[in-house]
This record gives sequence, structure tokens and C-alpha cells, in this order.
Amino acid sequence: MQSERSSRQAETVPLQQVLKRVCEQLRESEVLIDELEELISDLLMSQTGLTSGGLSNLQNIDLIRQQIAGLGDFLDALKVHLPENWVVDIQRPCSSVRLAELAARLAAGNSHPIPIPHAPDDLDLFQPLPETAPLRRSWSR
Repeated sequence: MQSERSSRQAETVPLQQVLKRVCEQLRESEVLIDELEELISDLLMSQTGLTSGGLSNLQNIDLIRQQIAGLGDFLDALKVHLPENWVVDIQRPCSSVRLAELAARLAAGNSHPIPIPHAPDDLDLFQPLPETAPLRRSWSR
């Protein structure tokens, strides 16, 4: 009787490619956080004006965005110093990612969501945006 690990085919991917995929996801997250920050700022300003607490929260959101950008920059710079022949089995790390679409993008290197059937006990509260909705990019590379 074979274990699950020994019966599956290992999918090895160059570590440089894995880091590139992670950087792409961090960049996309940075854009989403930037858009969220703008939305929250607009809502706060239109409702009651920006209080010191609101400003502090906006600064925290901006700090998170900057940290994500910094991690992306770090991994981007790190990957160019790795030997090209270093490979990793991507299946196990991807299976530990709870967001199925993110796991698929990391596994396949596709920056667009890949439709994945949801488990019967998954709760999906949000519908994806239509393909026509533009994603504003603020990070140039």
C-alpha cells in the first residue's frame, strides 16, 4: 500500500519561478489594498470627516501595503541570486493555501483566477468581479 505522497507524481518547479509567482500575488494584493484604502478614505471623508482614529487606521492600511510591497521587492531581488537548477515540489505547499484560486495561481503561475470547484462545505459570500472590471495598477515594474 503506497502512501499519498509516494503515489502522486511530484511536480517540481524552479524555485526562481515559485518566487516570481509569489511576487506577482503580492503585487496584486498591494493593488487591492491600495484600492481599499482609497475607498475607506472616501467613505470616512463623506460620512463624518477624517478623525484622528480614522487617520491612524488609514496609516495602518498604508503600512500593510508598504510591507507587502517590501516583501515583494525582497523576494524579487532574492530570486535572481538563486541557482537556476534549484527546484521544489510545489504540490504540498500549494495544498496548504486555503484560498483555492490563490493556490491554483501559485501552482500554475497564472495571474488570472482559475475556476476551481468548491467543496460542498465551502461558503462563498462574494462573487468574482466581471472580467470587464479594470484592475488599476499602481506598481510599475
